[in-house]
Amino acid sequence: YNIITQTKDRLEKLETVVLELSYSHLELPHNSRYFWKNNVYLKYYKVNNFGRRTYFKDKLIVLSRPDIYSKSIIKYYTNPTAMPHFNRFGFETNQFAGSFERFNYENDKIPKESNELNTTENLDLFKKNTVFLYKMLDYFATKKLNVVLTSLPMHFYYLQDRNPNILRRRDSVLKLILIKYPNVRAFKKEDDSVHFRTRDYINHNHLNPRGAKKFTSQLNVFIKKQFPK
Repeated sequence: YNIITQTKDRLEKLETVVLELSYSHLELPHNSRYFWKNNVYLKYYKVNNFGRRTYFKDKLIVLSRPDIYSKSIIKYYTNPTAMPHFNRFGFETNQFAGSFERFNYENDKIPKESNELNTTENLDLFKKNTVFLYKMLDYFATKKLNVVLTSLPMHFYYLQDRNPNILRRRDSVLKLILIKYPNVRAFKKEDDSVHFRTRDYINHNHLNPRGAKKFTSQLNVFIKKQFPK
């Protein structure tokens, strides 16, 4: 919310906003004000997400996560071929390393359970996050922005272990949103096993560059069809 409200006036050509509304998004806690990516938002987007006035050190990216950036610096000098490659859009084209590649994308070898799957119900968080989501959607409506709520593809091992109550609540909120907001569309792809196969994933719930390219292409077509100029 801070990102869009603090950058909107600089984005004169902005027409459509895409938000992820995954299976358990509404029952996950917000990042704290100490979240390390706040430094990134400030340095590159001039967005203050700290909930306080900023200081010079807040723009020093390395200080936000010394463990991550020190490893990157070491890798840059010791193993430059393993460094990420970015295209002109800032998309990382060689990020295939993960559990699925390690097991050669063979379903019988890949662990059936994901360690990133949330199955814990939290009704208090659900209420809080739903109210906050409506606050964001109200803002987009006042700014006359189109909105796409999307759920990204997930591997079928991930899908089969979801908590049905969490899923039901998410879907019920989405249904009401589509009735209330004429500027909102839903692009649900989480259970699309026709276009997305095991080789399209890094792990159970993250696409690799091959899968991301497919998803991006489909999303682009969807936006052009739903919001023609």
